[in-house]
Amino acid sequence: MSLHDRRDLTQDRRSGGTAARAIATFLMREAQAMGIRVGTDGIDDLVMLAPVQVPGDVRRFFERELWAHRRAIIDFIEEENAGGRA
Repeated sequence: MSLHDRRDLTQDRRSGGTAARAIATFLMREAQAMGIRVGTDGIDDLVMLAPVQVPGDVRRFFERELWAHRRAIIDFIEEENAGGRA
């Protein structure tokens, strides 16, 4: 799947959120590969920090997609961070 793949994967209700999880995983891996960091307050807010070298159109793409899939992204971040908790 590429950044420009416009298939709407979020509407797959039969998969029980598998599609949303796949999108969140893809977005977070691509962001990490570009040096973009994403954080959350755990409720409903996301923060994105991107290096200056990341082109503006790529930043805007991630801003739109992270916002559109924020619940799945927040869940992804919380699950990733839960691994280090006792």
